[in-house]
Amino acid sequence: MDMAVDLYLAIPLLFTILALILASVFVRLWEANGEQPQEPLAAEPDKESVLRDQEARRERLLEKEGRGGRGGEGSGC
Repeated sequence: MDMAVDLYLAIPLLFTILALILASVFVRLWEANGEQPQEPLAAEPDKESVLRDQEARRERLLEKEGRGGRGGEGSGC
């Protein structure tokens, strides 16, 4: 009975180790051919849109500070 449990646990472990070994072999062979896996190029954000986003954040921050600091609407005074 103990032997069956050992095999039940050992077989998936052996397949996992085999998969790791095969993956490392494929990576080494791929590098030996001089090919590198291509990663998708990260899109650079447009400078104009970045500036617009910064201006919008600055305006929202100023609006928040203006409402809270002046004691305008809803101040209760």
